[in-house]
Amino acid sequence: MSFFQNIKPDFIPAFLQDKDDLSIQREIVLQHILNTGLLFSVGAFVYWLYTIQWQLSHPRVILYGVILLVMIFMTLNRRLLFHLRVAFVMALLAAASLTDLIHSGLSGSGPLYLLTFAMLGGALLGVRAGVISLVAACAAEGIIGWLMTSRRVLLPTFSVMVSSGEPEAWLYGIFSTILCGICLAGALFQFSLGLSRTLQKFRQLARTLENERSQLEKRVEERTEEISRKAAQLEAARQVAARIAAQSDFDALLKTTVDVVREQFGYYYAAVFLPDPENQFAVLRAGTGEAGRRMIEANHRLRIGEVGIVGYVMSRGEPRITGNVDEDPAHYKNPYLPETRSEMAVAMKLGEQVVGVLDVQSTRRNAFSADDVDVLQTIADQLAAALDKARLLEQYQNNLAATLENARLMTREAWQQHLRRSRRRFAYRYRQQKVEPVTPDPLDLNKVLWQEAPTGTEGESPFRILHIPIRLRDQVLGVVKLTLASAQATPEIIELLQNAVDRMAVSLDNVRLLEEIQTRAERERMVGEIASRVRAATNIESILSTTASELGRSLGVSEVVVQLATRE
Repeated sequence: MSFFQNIKPDFIPAFLQDKDDLSIQREIVLQHILNTGLLFSVGAFVYWLYTIQWQLSHPRVILYGVILLVMIFMTLNRRLLFHLRVAFVMALLAAASLTDLIHSGLSGSGPLYLLTFAMLGGALLGVRAGVISLVAACAAEGIIGWLMTSRRVLLPTFSVMVSSGEPEAWLYGIFSTILCGICLAGALFQFSLGLSRTLQKFRQLARTLENERSQLEKRVEERTEEISRKAAQLEAARQVAARIAAQSDFDALLKTTVDVVREQFGYYYAAVFLPDPENQFAVLRAGTGEAGRRMIEANHRLRIGEVGIVGYVMSRGEPRITGNVDEDPAHYKNPYLPETRSEMAVAMKLGEQVVGVLDVQSTRRNAFSADDVDVLQTIADQLAAALDKARLLEQYQNNLAATLENARLMTREAWQQHLRRSRRRFAYRYRQQKVEPVTPDPLDLNKVLWQEAPTGTEGESPFRILHIPIRLRDQVLGVVKLTLASAQATPEIIELLQNAVDRMAVSLDNVRLLEEIQTRAERERMVGEIASRVRAATNIESILSTTASELGRSLGVSEVVVQLATRE
């Protein structure tokens, strides 16, 4: 730290920077006073030495020199206690005022020094110290006045009283006025400057607080809007997830999804594209509004990897956002959507396979953010899972239908073969409390071949005739014809009869299976017996004759011929 920087009042050392603003302003005022006092003191000391013709042996030289050295020390050493330095200045002013009052009375500069003493005490030490200084100054002036008026202290000499004609007296008066004026004016200016700076800081702080308040309100508004937007996004995702869980029709699910996305997010348009079987075009499967309906009717499609943002996302599997479609050459200018200003598309993926694209468009530029990508990607993933589930369900339903059709065909063939092998026509009638076989009536069977429920006819008699199909695996095996004594058969009775007939059909099929098993077992037994007798034969003639006889006896045929021959 240089000498001049150290005595510069506006320079605040590091050890003083943590103090409050008032203390710093008082430190600056004190340094101004010490600098001014030191400058005037040095000048006055040199001038006094000149008047005494540089007589260094003068008794006051040592006193004034010590005071000057102490002032230099106090001025340069700013680490000294603030109150100690103030006390030194106040002491000098008090000594100067008392000395001048005793020497010159009211005609000198003593009253001016006392006034400066009182004002600096208040400025540097506070209101309380200022009041005490003012009281002390008045008391000192009053005591000296009392002493002089009571002749306890000698009055100033006549030469001092009429010193207005001496240049030295005027120089001393000017010197005292300048010194006190600089001290008081400097203090007032510095405090005014500090007050101005403080007010400026307050105004700047107020502006800063107002700006921060405005920014905070803006951030709160943006945050509120963002929270509302996220809430709408989450609500849309929740609704889509609920519809996916409840909806089995995939086309209806796609339409519901794009409608929910458009409504919840406030988009201009939303659509879902799926690849065609050749994976060459992205075909529109669901779209919102009249534009979506018209494009679906027109079989709207975009070539994958070549046309539009949808084609890009379908080929790359990466989301793409266009903040301004006029500046993106990849954007497809759709004549059905003339108000589109920004577009975003996300891929519907199963693992690494792209199975579709969710596309949304807005009438505002830069309408989409990273949060929109995350939420729409979640919805797209849910749609991809729903698409996979729908395809699996369709595959399962196709397999089930094929299995049921095979079961129906196998049931029909099995019963046809069984009836053919049995060489019988099964038909029984219950009449007059007796059960008797009858000849089957093809007309009764024809009445139920193409019916899924019992049918009835009414004649002139009060009886009602019901024809109930004997149905097994959607295959009609026969018919149960009932003649009821009541003119009306209630739905409960018809349901009871149908359940009984259905159980009979199951029992018939079980018995058929049992008979077929028994027939196969009998055949296996016969084959085993024939084989054992054949193995017992010892020559070719015996084997051939045994085989012929056993086959004829077992199968009940009229003639069996067994022969050996080779082709020449």
